[in-house]
Amino acid sequence: MKKLIILILLIPSLCFAGALQEKQRSVIQKKNAVTSCADTSCTGFLICQNFETTAEACDPCTEDNSESWDKTIGGTGTITVDYETALRGSQSCQIASDGSNATAIYVTFADQSTVYGFLRVKVNDGRPSGTNPIVSFIGTGSVGNISIMTDGHIRIYNGTANVQSSTILDDGASGTLYVWFYWTKGTGSNGTMGIEVATTRAFSAWEAEGTTGTATSDMTQIIATSRYVTDAVFDQILIKTTAIGTVCE
Repeated sequence: MKKLIILILLIPSLCFAGALQEKQRSVIQKKNAVTSCADTSCTGFLICQNFETTAEACDPCTEDNSESWDKTIGGTGTITVDYETALRGSQSCQIASDGSNATAIYVTFADQSTVYGFLRVKVNDGRPSGTNPIVSFIGTGSVGNISIMTDGHIRIYNGTANVQSSTILDDGASGTLYVWFYWTKGTGSNGTMGIEVATTRAFSAWEAEGTTGTATSDMTQIIATSRYVTDAVFDQILIKTTAIGTVCE
């Protein structure tokens, strides 16, 4: 009889423990769930572009989050904003240059003295024939860029100063790169810059940072471009005024 009473007393406790475990499991699942970058995770971003919403016939293209992106076609280059061999989601933006003229798509935002950014990019050549800016920053004129060098390094420029990644691309590299960067204007040669290049969406640490940037104008525009790398695919272009860590899928 005592065993029966003890068992009866234990049943509510066991049920409560089971319910608590289930609640904890649910909390963990929610914490680990991947958040869509096309919805609430875009809150607070100056630019949050996933190239998911627009058909090709557009210039300017009203892309995700009502962002207006203009095209510049160089020579026989092409831009496809509904490129279906996507880096994420169902579409990306492919920029194919003719190998000698820059082809680009760009967006303008309010003047910023500090910018943090992220993008996914896939190129068909990690050792281009010439220094190839894949992202350019515009203020009063050029205030910097991110370039793939002929030796496979990736550099971020702040004005005329630069630092480069410890990551080196292979000749003919064709995998998706995850690139984080930051840039701040200075008052002379004291602007800052940093870059991180990875093959996953998890941010680790800045590979290279610098404090000798020469740009003294606010940034107002970002340009995704291709010239010597004749085929570049871009996705998930994010711009913010605070740090961007690990990004969602």
